[in-house]
Amino acid sequence: MSDWVDPNEFFSLILKHHDVTFLKVLEQDENSTPDDDSCLGEITFFPSSAREFIDSYLPQENPNEDDDIKYYFEGGLNIIIHCEQIDLEVLR
Repeated sequence: MSDWVDPNEFFSLILKHHDVTFLKVLEQDENSTPDDDSCLGEITFFPSSAREFIDSYLPQENPNEDDDIKYYFEGGLNIIIHCEQIDLEVLR
């Protein structure tokens, strides 16, 4: 399997969420490996009004008003956050 990102591109990314009003963490798969648990597979947005379907996936590149952001990790871990602003810091 090849690398998804060139190892020289950056050291790490830090996402800072401000004014968080909702946070939900869904457990990873019991058979996941440490590599799976630390590998972000997808980032998408999801309507906060549809949280009863929180385990579903909707590919959406840009947020609409009142959307949550959802982080899907390769090991099955899901993190759902509703916040006012997200800042990205790139460490090289």
